[in-house]
Amino acid sequence: TIGPQSRLVLYQRVFQGPGITVQEETLRATPTPLTGTQLVEDVPITLVLSPKQFIQDITVVYGDHPSDAPSDRVREWFGGSDDINYGYGGQYVWIVPKYTTQVSQALTSFDLVIQSNADARYNDVSKGAGGDYRYLIPVKQSNKDFFISDITLARSDKDLSSSVGNLTWHDLPQAHTQDINKGRGGSYLYLVWELQRVYEVKA
Repeated sequence: TIGPQSRLVLYQRVFQGPGITVQEETLRATPTPLTGTQLVEDVPITLVLSPKQFIQDITVVYGDHPSDAPSDRVREWFGGSDDINYGYGGQYVWIVPKYTTQVSQALTSFDLVIQSNADARYNDVSKGAGGDYRYLIPVKQSNKDFFISDITLARSDKDLSSSVGNLTWHDLPQAHTQDINKGRGGSYLYLVWELQRVYEVKA
């Protein structure tokens, strides 16, 4: 009951944390101000964190039949064929990503090399189709802040080199190779990767 000369102190419980503020809708009334220890409550919070995965490498897998396709292969973004040799004969060719949770092992980009001579260090992604050798070479640069967190293939009947980034992960940092099928006609094909920025946490 509030009468003459009386006072009522109202409090609203507010939770504040990194990037979040939550206010309760109800108010608490007390006849006297709360003390400092009464004003601050410890709120136990349990967080379940999953380590972020990055691309560490790729494996080129060959097959003689469509059924040889590995289940963990890189898929084509628009639902088309993920066989890199699709439409050119030769062997079926797929790429399989290898993941890591260690930023020190993560890739920063890929290089596409198309040349007339074989290079035993890499696996040809146009094996058996004749013509030039084509290699997807992983690149790891320690001075970068962005690392590859996902990869996909993008296939199209038209050149997407200037727009493929707007068709895959919208509004996220990404990059892509040149046309993997350059010089052999047919569809355009790109390896596209999503980039995740990593911030250094100082103790």
